[in-house]
Amino acid sequence: MDDSVTGVIDVFLLSPRPHIEGEQPGADNELEWVWVHGLSIPKTHLYEFSVKPYKWIRFVAGALLGVEGILCDSLDNNAIEIDYDRPLIPADSSLYFHTDPTEHERILPLDPSLACSSTITGSSTSLHFQRFMGDIVTRDVRCVASNLVADECEVVHLIGHSKGHDYIRALTATRSGGSETIDDINDTRNKILVNHSLHTCLAQRQAAFLLTPNFAMSTSDVGTVLPPDVNRWTVHDFKRAFHPQEVVEDRIHSLCVPHKQPLRVPADESQWPPRVIFDAVYASTVARHFGHEDFAAFVRNHWQCRYYSGGRANAHGGGKAELYCQRTQKDKTMTEHKEQREGRSNERHDREEMDPLDMIFSISQFARAPPKAERHERQVTEQMTVEAAKHAELDQKVNSWLGAVR
Repeated sequence: MDDSVTGVIDVFLLSPRPHIEGEQPGADNELEWVWVHGLSIPKTHLYEFSVKPYKWIRFVAGALLGVEGILCDSLDNNAIEIDYDRPLIPADSSLYFHTDPTEHERILPLDPSLACSSTITGSSTSLHFQRFMGDIVTRDVRCVASNLVADECEVVHLIGHSKGHDYIRALTATRSGGSETIDDINDTRNKILVNHSLHTCLAQRQAAFLLTPNFAMSTSDVGTVLPPDVNRWTVHDFKRAFHPQEVVEDRIHSLCVPHKQPLRVPADESQWPPRVIFDAVYASTVARHFGHEDFAAFVRNHWQCRYYSGGRANAHGGGKAELYCQRTQKDKTMTEHKEQREGRSNERHDREEMDPLDMIFSISQFARAPPKAERHERQVTEQMTVEAAKHAELDQKVNSWLGAVR
């Protein structure tokens, strides 16, 4: 966090308002385009995510809409694209994300409910998910972020299980232009293996993974010493951005949620989650912390039905679901009933008709990590210490060999 640069950047997104069913479009059959207040980002936090803040904002704005575009200082159609290398100046300011006309068919604004906490699901202790663990453990072997052994990890759905098959199909097909379509919410390309602490942060939208290069950023924009064109999935701990001192003092958290460090990706990426999934989850995490209520209201009013079929939009995108998001902390007092609820929720998942709030509530039990008992913390610490010692020993051997060669 950089306290020397104060002020807030308000980001406005140019988005179409789709025609309502039965509504007569204009003579030219064009959509109505409106400017929507998408983000309000304190400048003090920007350098936590990129050494080029304006490039990062450009990427996030595009990820919120699912398309590419440019940032300008004006909403005028003829506005000039900004200099993305310019420094941050202490003051409030506004930016306007102009969408690329060639990308308009792919626009699908981010569903606000995806930013709700506990929408990511999955647990190695759940009978419902155990049968899906084998392929993921074989692929990932260890935690993809901390390298903890599989016994200390859980299989996590990046797009929550409660969202369903229609949801992930609509998201991936539209945003990828059909090139990365996923039809099944339980597809291995929607899951990764992570440790308990990281699982909790993902479920609470306190952490996400930034994939670079993307349309707005090179990998060197994440860290100046990094090669610009090498694929990298960077861990971003949003909790650290807001409470750096608290995180620094929590050694277990720092080890399990390694801020700004890369994910370990399998050599064969054919069953690894595609870009469209990572971008959507990252954007939802940004929206949870910096999103403006106008954007959420706009999507709920005009785009929600594109994600949900059969009249499920209100159940998932507003009302009960959003009320649940506000109650997440209160629900934590019921963790002693976790195993019982897991058993019931497994049966509920197999039913086609059910109350969406019940679904989200039961699924959230899987998303919670076990209590941080001393024995568990000691095991994690000991394992991380052993791993660090092995790396140090290997580095010493390599350096000795290099010295001998010279």
